[in-house]
Amino acid sequence: FVIRGIGVGHICSSNTRWLIGKEAAIGFLNGCIWAFLVATAVVLWKGDIQVGYIIAGAMFIILSIAGIAG
Repeated sequence: FVIRGIGVGHICSSNTRWLIGKEAAIGFLNGCIWAFLVATAVVLWKGDIQVGYIIAGAMFIILSIAGIAG
């Protein structure tokens, strides 16, 4: 969405805050979903909930930052 908007000139200072908020929300949602799925898989596979928590936290942080950066 943002790449197309930049290409056609629809991105300007009036909608920048809204777009950053939208991208951050998508990154946050992606982070929550993937963190839960991967942590569940790790706990079922390895049987260690602490490793699941660590990987879930890392996935959440990485995907949230990637959403904002994107």
